[in-house]
Amino acid sequence: MFDMTETTKLAGVALALLLAGCAVGPDYRTPEVSVPAAWHSAMKGGLKSVSPEAAQLAQWWNGLDDPQLSRLIEQATANNLDLKQAQARLREARARRGISAADRFPTLNAGASANRSRSRGRLRKRNLKYVKALAAAVTA
Repeated sequence: MFDMTETTKLAGVALALLLAGCAVGPDYRTPEVSVPAAWHSAMKGGLKSVSPEAAQLAQWWNGLDDPQLSRLIEQATANNLDLKQAQARLREARARRGISAADRFPTLNAGASANRSRSRGRLRKRNLKYVKALAAAVTA
């Protein structure tokens, strides 16, 4: 197994070899490229100075004669939403995310109740016996 110093030395040697492989020799000369001063033949019809119609620009992909591209663009425009619909869907998605993220946070529930009653005579004794019996049943 390699220790850290051997790994560092090996990485340094590999880097030196890689850099040496990218260098050019001392006798390297830039190749000369011949570029014509003008075109050999004139363009058919020359350059058109007329801009295309707006209808042609709106469906520029039809000039490519690609049925798959045309089908994909038609599908995309059919499912395209205007800006207000897109904003409404974004608000809805954010609200749904907030609802689903609410389960991750702790909840705190509190409740309170008060009860007061007055009773006289035998009824009060019965209530006390019932409470004592209930307490005994719970603890037993």
